[in-house]
Amino acid sequence: MCVCMLATSTTMAWATTDDADSAGVEQDAAGAVEADEVDSEETSATQAPAATDAPAESEEELDDLETIEYYDIRQDYQEQGYKSPGEGTEIVLTPEQATGNTTLQIAETEDEFGKKRNAIAFTEDAGCETVEYTFNVEKAGLYEIHMEFMNTVSYGMQIQRRVYIDGVVPCKELNNVYLYRYFEEEGEVQKNAIGDEVWPKNREHEKWQTQGVVDYDGYYSTPLQFYFDEGEHTIAFEYIDQDIYLGDVTLKAPQEYKTYEEVQKEYEEKGYKKASGDAVVFE
Repeated sequence: MCVCMLATSTTMAWATTDDADSAGVEQDAAGAVEADEVDSEETSATQAPAATDAPAESEEELDDLETIEYYDIRQDYQEQGYKSPGEGTEIVLTPEQATGNTTLQIAETEDEFGKKRNAIAFTEDAGCETVEYTFNVEKAGLYEIHMEFMNTVSYGMQIQRRVYIDGVVPCKELNNVYLYRYFEEEGEVQKNAIGDEVWPKNREHEKWQTQGVVDYDGYYSTPLQFYFDEGEHTIAFEYIDQDIYLGDVTLKAPQEYKTYEEVQKEYEEKGYKKASGDAVVFE
């Protein structure tokens, strides 16, 4: 399971069926008033969406999204002693492995810089509301989620997706995940009539890029990490706003950094000496 604070279960259905009242209509307490006949179509229970329809949370789960923060999950991971599965560990999920709320449109897509990739049309025109992957984890540990995607030129509005892990949104940061567009400056810096430098305009380009799932508020300098134990898991992305073409989704072990003490020990073993002579001053 993917361990998350306050999660009530390790798996859940994408949507649930509301309890329906029986076809008969209740009489009043005295039993004197009879109800008119009600059309069966209007009183039938809500049909349970197919497993590939957009995930839906209960009111209680939606409330949890407003309170459970990644900070809480991270604290729990630290208390449990969860670690990386080992640097270099990756699980690559290709477009061909995905399912969706509709038949996914997968085709070779080329950006403005000549890079070609097989990709899912995660777009409104394609009717693609959700993209889901089922995969197996062989090494339990903390993983980052990285998305390879190509933005489509638009009006600069933010690309947004919601991320589900094993059927639930584990924290409010995954309720709105932002992906960044690619811009380049057009031309050189110019000077206006009074001699001030003026930056050139930016123009958006369609470009393949890979981005880790991060905290949009910038509280954390690295992609968010989530614990997956050994076994089968699911990860799903829900369309919120703006089109993209989705390539590979990769779960990878976080990059590990050495402590200063470890680096200092390596220097000593290599025989590095302290610098001598005058200090170099940069102004």
